[in-house]
Amino acid sequence: MDDQSSKVAARSRTDLEHTASTTMATQPEHDVTAKIEKHLRASGARGVELLSAFRNASTHPPISPDSLTELDMPRIINNPELRHEVNFERELHFRPNLDGARGKQKIKSAEDYWKALEAELYILNFSQTARAQPDGTVSPHYWEDVVWESRKRLPSVFEVVRDILTTLVPDQDQAKIVERLDVDLLIQQINNGVCDLVDLANWLGKVLKNHCAPMRDGLVDKMRKAITKAAQQADQKLMVSGLRQLLNLLETMKLDVANHQIRHMRPLLIYDTINFLKQYHNHRIGLGKLNPEVSRLWLEQEFNTLSAIEEKPMSYLDTLTHALLRDLLCSSTTSLASTFYLDLDRLHTIRVDMHNMVCHLVCGNILVDLLSPAVPRCEIPEARTVLHSSLTAIVGSQGLWAERLENIAAEIIRIVLTLEGRTRPYDADLIAPAEHRLHEDLDPNSSAFRDQVQDLLYRLLPKTKECVNAHCRMPAIELQEALVPSMPFAPIHFFGMGAVCEPVPVARPIDPETELIRRFSHVVVLHWQVWADLVYLVEPEPNYGLSSPPTSVSPEPVTCAIFDPGHKFIPKAVVTDSEGNGIPTPAASPSMELDNLNND
Repeated sequence: MDDQSSKVAARSRTDLEHTASTTMATQPEHDVTAKIEKHLRASGARGVELLSAFRNASTHPPISPDSLTELDMPRIINNPELRHEVNFERELHFRPNLDGARGKQKIKSAEDYWKALEAELYILNFSQTARAQPDGTVSPHYWEDVVWESRKRLPSVFEVVRDILTTLVPDQDQAKIVERLDVDLLIQQINNGVCDLVDLANWLGKVLKNHCAPMRDGLVDKMRKAITKAAQQADQKLMVSGLRQLLNLLETMKLDVANHQIRHMRPLLIYDTINFLKQYHNHRIGLGKLNPEVSRLWLEQEFNTLSAIEEKPMSYLDTLTHALLRDLLCSSTTSLASTFYLDLDRLHTIRVDMHNMVCHLVCGNILVDLLSPAVPRCEIPEARTVLHSSLTAIVGSQGLWAERLENIAAEIIRIVLTLEGRTRPYDADLIAPAEHRLHEDLDPNSSAFRDQVQDLLYRLLPKTKECVNAHCRMPAIELQEALVPSMPFAPIHFFGMGAVCEPVPVARPIDPETELIRRFSHVVVLHWQVWADLVYLVEPEPNYGLSSPPTSVSPEPVTCAIFDPGHKFIPKAVVTDSEGNGIPTPAASPSMELDNLNND
């Protein structure tokens, strides 16, 4: 009878424990989350900070295959912006885009993510310690549920490491990477406290050193030491630092590979620019994403207007040159034709430089007007040169003329007093009139400003037309050689995160007007070679009314690429020219979907 009672009691205790376990396992998610937050708050001020990140941070790592997708070779050779930009930049390269407000948001989001991961590792370590030292008041299933519920980000870190690393190693090594970075197995080992992170760090270090540039070996060693030390000391913050270094290093390696490919493919990308962009824009026109008629009518109207004014016949290319130069110089608000959408930033920079040039001329005239007649005329050109250099430093690259009137006035008066032989290079009584004169003459609507604009336009226009016509039939690669001069640079120094220390070009005298004409002409010539046959020289279609025939959509562009035999980085979808004759000849390759087409 006693034995039977004991068996019943034992079964009852087992049933109660099972019920408790089931209740814990099936309790609402917010109950477990509340327990996680309780343990984080109990860890002090740092825990409260980590708790906020744990609640709100993204569950996806800031660096992932998706964030690096533009570094893939198919995306590079099918990126219309890159294919266009490479014509204007000899040293075009990728770098992390952390500029502006969006860049600051990316940095903040990354910081929050790593704090949230630190919170997860803290909960994991705390739970493992509690399970190893049970006090009998809490079921082991309690800590299992806490660990399970807190594990929101750690698996994705290993997944990202695996996925990026497999793109950096040869095909025959990818299976080994996938096998060694079995995420489910790693997480199971970590939960049970048997994962050898030191061995994993050493293995990662060896693999990375075998496939990264030698200059990255120091970063690899630093990452490996951080993970090893964190594993040995159970330091969650240091472990997060090591994992963060690992992802940054993988991003750097992807950048290194992409930049290496761009350097070697640059001649080909430039050579095929016109053909590729014509097909790309023609496809967009066929889809109705770009209306060519508006741009054609704009140029037609300009041609008719200028032909009536000019004494000699004008070509459509001269018309385009004249109209664009006039609009950039004479107006700060003119909206450019839609065909210039790939050059908007470049043309905006040219417009700012033209505006700065006019402002320099206006200030130089004010300086001359304020000089005493006793000052020798031969000293004026040097004085204007000194003023130009000073004003460039005062207004900066943004051209903050209106915001720096007082400083500009002080500099003009300083030069005036110096030329007149005054002992003091400052006179407060002269500053106010000079500043008032600057306020009036630097107004774009003032007669003084408009006169300088017209003078500059008439001075630049014939030189610009001559430059454009001299280069309009050049192939794109010869065009770059002629209009993008190579600068003698100091050696480029690479740092982590794919950043580049931009070398300072060796100073050489450059006439500002000649430099501006060169840059403007390059934009016009390349624009004309792409768009002339697509838009500007196309006869307007007849109006069929309701019976208008449907617009045919041109096929998507086919990427063509040539590589030297034995080249290390050859994407799968690119055909190799084995002749090696040095002449880039397009070769057929599989069609690739234009990645940015649907986003335009």
